[in-house]
Amino acid sequence: MALVLLAIFISGMGLSVIVSLKASERAIQTAQADNARQSVAITAAVCALVVAQDDVYRDTAPATPAGRNAAEAWHHLRELFQCDGKR
Repeated sequence: MALVLLAIFISGMGLSVIVSLKASERAIQTAQADNARQSVAITAAVCALVVAQDDVYRDTAPATPAGRNAAEAWHHLRELFQCDGKR
């Protein structure tokens, strides 16, 4: 009788561990998917800003050294974040 109870107890513990591991795995996968979606949204928002600023400087050539530096910086960011869809 004691052996049967011990077997049931050990089986219950094992099942509990398996269920816990599966739930943790699902939670990790959900968090990773959420992070990936958030990363895409943030990159899109940053690219919208960078492209708009870069286009402003490309449409009107800056007359001052500071303006030229800003134009170069915005263009560099556009390339760095690959905002023209070359991912």
